[in-house]
Amino acid sequence: MRAEIRQLQDEARNLSAKKLESLEILKYVQSRQFAEEKARTELNLVKPGERVAIIKSTGQLKRSGQIDEKMVEWNNVSNPIKWWRYFFSN
Repeated sequence: MRAEIRQLQDEARNLSAKKLESLEILKYVQSRQFAEEKARTELNLVKPGERVAIIKSTGQLKRSGQIDEKMVEWNNVSNPIKWWRYFFSN
């Protein structure tokens, strides 16, 4: 009996914690911040006066013919080597 009571009390605590977590999620979903984030990420909207920069991937640049071999070579180099070249090459 006592083991079952402890188990039910643990389950009640877990459910209470899940309820609090669910309420926090609901509060966030109903917030203006969430609506703004969704408008930006899913609808590609911006605030008045903001600027948007679109950066094409190298795959898009290759297909459009706007990429040269130096860019491709630079992308195949590890980050530490890029820094080394940045600071120590002519």
